[in-house]
Amino acid sequence: LVLDPVGNIASWSGGAEGLLGFSPGVIVGRPFSALYPADESQPTLQRARTDGHHTNEGRLVCQDGTELSVEVTTTALCDHSGVH
Repeated sequence: LVLDPVGNIASWSGGAEGLLGFSPGVIVGRPFSALYPADESQPTLQRARTDGHHTNEGRLVCQDGTELSVEVTTTALCDHSGVH
């Protein structure tokens, strides 16, 4: 999946749909934090911006409400001028 600069889901792949059950029409435009349980903090997007990437283990919420244990790597992409 791809996030926009403020952390909203901008692109959703077939693999992500198969894994979590959300169709692109349901999840695109929502904040990345929508995929995390309320009691678990999301990976820090700021850390990915600062360090270039951030990896953590945690849980994601599937569309049916079940939780999936995952390792998430967030990588910051920059334009030619270094803007995220």
